[in-house]
Amino acid sequence: MKSKSKIVFSVAVIASILLCFVLSFLVTPVIAGKTEVEFMKRQTTQQANELASNMLRVVNGGEKTLKFQLQLNHPEGWKNINTNVDLYEVAAGDSLFIPVKLIFKGNEEGDVSYMVVATLISESNQLQFASASWYVLIDRKSDWSASSNKIESFFINNSDTSTFSLNLRNTGNSPELLSVKITPHFGLLAFDLNTLKEVTTPLSIALPPGRDTVLNYMVKLKAVDNKYYQNQNSRYQGTITSEKYPLRVAVSSVTKNNTSGKVWKATINFQKTASERKYNDYSSQVLPLTAELRLDNVFENSTIMNLNLYGDAKLSRARNLSYRFQSFFTDQFYNQRSFRGNFHYLGYFTPRASIEGGNITGWGNFGQTPSGEGVKGEYSLGINKIGLLYVQGPTLSPGPTIKGIGARHVLSLKKLSLVNYLQKTNNEFTKSNSLLYIGGFDFKVRYQHIFSLRGGLSTESYQLPSPQIKKKGVGGDFSYSGNVKAISFRLSSTYGSKYYTGYRGIFNLNYGVSYRINPKFNFSFTNAFYNQNPIFLDQFGNEIGSFKSKSSRYDLALNVSEKTSSYTIRAAYYDDDFSTFRYLTRGIGFDYRPSTKTSQVRFYSSVFGSYIKLPGYDIEDYFTAQVRTSFRFHSFTANLRYNYGPFQAYEHLRFANDKENRQSIFANLFYGFWILENRVSLEPSFNFSYETLNKRSRLSVRPQLYYFSKGGFEFNAYADFLLNSQQLYRSTETTNFQNTEQRTSEQNLIMGVGFKKQFGVPVPGKRFHSVQVNIFKDLNGNLIQDKNEESMENVLVTIKLATPDSSRDSDVGSFNQMGENLITDANGRVSFKNLALGIYTISSKPLTENSGWFPGKVNELVLNKTKEVSVPFTQGVRLMGSLIVNHSTSTIIRNKTPEFSRIRVTASDSIGRVYSGLTGSDGRFELYVPAGDYRISINEKAIDDNYKVVQSMIAVSLSGFSGTYNVSFQLNEKERKVKIKKFNKDGTEIDNPENEK
Repeated sequence: MKSKSKIVFSVAVIASILLCFVLSFLVTPVIAGKTEVEFMKRQTTQQANELASNMLRVVNGGEKTLKFQLQLNHPEGWKNINTNVDLYEVAAGDSLFIPVKLIFKGNEEGDVSYMVVATLISESNQLQFASASWYVLIDRKSDWSASSNKIESFFINNSDTSTFSLNLRNTGNSPELLSVKITPHFGLLAFDLNTLKEVTTPLSIALPPGRDTVLNYMVKLKAVDNKYYQNQNSRYQGTITSEKYPLRVAVSSVTKNNTSGKVWKATINFQKTASERKYNDYSSQVLPLTAELRLDNVFENSTIMNLNLYGDAKLSRARNLSYRFQSFFTDQFYNQRSFRGNFHYLGYFTPRASIEGGNITGWGNFGQTPSGEGVKGEYSLGINKIGLLYVQGPTLSPGPTIKGIGARHVLSLKKLSLVNYLQKTNNEFTKSNSLLYIGGFDFKVRYQHIFSLRGGLSTESYQLPSPQIKKKGVGGDFSYSGNVKAISFRLSSTYGSKYYTGYRGIFNLNYGVSYRINPKFNFSFTNAFYNQNPIFLDQFGNEIGSFKSKSSRYDLALNVSEKTSSYTIRAAYYDDDFSTFRYLTRGIGFDYRPSTKTSQVRFYSSVFGSYIKLPGYDIEDYFTAQVRTSFRFHSFTANLRYNYGPFQAYEHLRFANDKENRQSIFANLFYGFWILENRVSLEPSFNFSYETLNKRSRLSVRPQLYYFSKGGFEFNAYADFLLNSQQLYRSTETTNFQNTEQRTSEQNLIMGVGFKKQFGVPVPGKRFHSVQVNIFKDLNGNLIQDKNEESMENVLVTIKLATPDSSRDSDVGSFNQMGENLITDANGRVSFKNLALGIYTISSKPLTENSGWFPGKVNELVLNKTKEVSVPFTQGVRLMGSLIVNHSTSTIIRNKTPEFSRIRVTASDSIGRVYSGLTGSDGRFELYVPAGDYRISINEKAIDDNYKVVQSMIAVSLSGFSGTYNVSFQLNEKERKVKIKKFNKDGTEIDNPENEK
């Protein structure tokens, strides 16, 4: 019986438990159904450094007091800073507002909604009966940086490769999609160092927040293949001792709509240099002289000889001397008939004055530019420049000539220039005298608007008949160019009355406007009017007939520029009237030019079709077209032109008379190549044309051979084979006066030779001297290279003038005022040859790991004879240290081991020398410097915003008593900015800016 009663009791207990369990599930929905719970703000947007706050409202819709516990589910690392309450009570029919304040971990990802769930737990059964969600959106903070490990690099060890790296760092709170574009000089190739693939397109990199990456690249010089011959001057390519190859880097962030955001750009200059350079061809002052002798049409009776001597001498104090002499002969022997005269010129220029004599021309842009033999000079006095001119044409020899004198004055102000010009001319051919005055100004407005205006008066007097005839004229010109935002303007006009000495009987007006819609599309419109009707008088005052012409032209074009090509669509209307013949052109054209990544390739194609109307003839409008194409690849050049129908004015006139349509094609080819590198080259060219009218064809084949000796002598010879043929139509008695076709052809062979040599004509004056610099490791400190002391290769040696004024006494036109660079060879030597007298400074810098070896102070050299300079390198000391972080106890940043890699540490000494290095991932750094006093600093901009440098600069004395010194920088973690929000009893937020702390 007892066992049965135990069984009954056990069943009753289990049943009671199950009943309670079932009742709890039945009661909980009842409680939940009568309880409302919600956040006052379902979604909020927060900054990463703010306090997130909201109000949770609980409404008890039941008939009993509600007792519950609150449980908050939030992302890991977040913290609720409210006072913890174990149990909340809400009376029946009442409501309760519970503030919720959360502080973030500190490295949340931006543009992400984090969910916070508030769960109500029943006190009676510890079960959830209600919940509410709150979405906290962290604002996206875009903050990234890019840097390059070098801005200048030299190719060392006579190699053609170098490297560089880019460091990209995302210091924002959201992922960044970065586009990296590498644009090398056309003489460079860029490769990804990891894949060894050439970089040809932009690279896209997705960088998570708080991360960085390093991109390593290799740069290689393109091989110079001399079979790709440019011209005879390309033989000097191998003698270039220093050349810069810029490589441009652009890093930009890509937004969600694929547009570019922030952009970082840098240029890295890669340089190729040698260990020796000659700055003057000769060791003393000379006048450079080039002599050229050319004989054309040799082995014929009409041989032409041309002798040309010329040179340009750069003298001291920024002076320059220029000279020319040229003489012509038209036979194989010298006599009075064959000599056609000579031309000579001598010009001397200084910063303030100039004087020119011989065959000269006057000042242009006045409508009439006198030319002939004479003298011209100018002198600057402050803001004034005065010029005088005397010229006699065609020569100074006896006989009828045109003599002219002129005076010019220019007043140059900051943005305004005033010009005055007076010219008097005596023309013995027409027995007349003329006087011309021109005045005007040039004016600039912020370099966006440029104006130019000239006005002139002229008087011409003729000696016969009696009394004298006088003619007066007026003229002038005006021009303007400028732009307003995307619109550009251009306007120019010229006017001269029919007797004006300058623009005689000319009126010209042309203007243009272009509008750039965006970098891809550009509209342009141009319009030009021209009218010419000059009047000339002979020596008796009689009018001489002249050629009259006028035209008006309209062009409208749409230019489209794309990455792979650019093209233009244009419409045109021309109204041309030459003398008594007028024709109208209405056409449309298309131009195409593909973009090329190298300067060795060029292509261009143009098509233009038009309808022609002849108002003075009973001819229907007819169609004409022209196609032009040009192509260049290395030294190969090809040009092709095809015309359908008449094209030139005289062709239209012939068509109007004979009604015969015509077609024509013109082609020319050129190619140059080395037979013996830098010694013998060949340049063959080919020209061909064919016209359907008279079936005329022309062919020219011209090979030209060049030879260059080691001594600088140049010889060239050519043979030009010409072949012409055409169809002639003749009427003869035997054909009853009917037209007969007769084919005629003519061929000819023209040959010529040329000689060229450059000389240096010695003149009394300065001599040039050379400097050899030896770099070595000075082990014992005696400043002399001993047998056991090693020479240093790949050291950059820079020489420059000590004072800017020294450059005025220099005859080195190509000498860079920023300094000339050479790299030491395997023997640690560089040679600067034939430098001008002066005071120079010599500095050096190793281009490879120096292992603690440093040069001494900058050498100052008085160069008055050829010298040898030794630059000893001494061993320095090692400076090491680290960045130490002091964490703040009032913040809850979980990342106690922040990333402090690639932060630049700089050591500057008292004379301005700077040594730098980068920290590792653990914040430690190490660099070698010479012994001395230094100021050590770090790049604060590269440090995370959450940390502040206690002491940005530390002064140290590295005396050399110890081989290693240690210095550390203290970083304090910044206090967290907290934004406190207050609420009313009803749960609404109180707007008070003073709540920020």
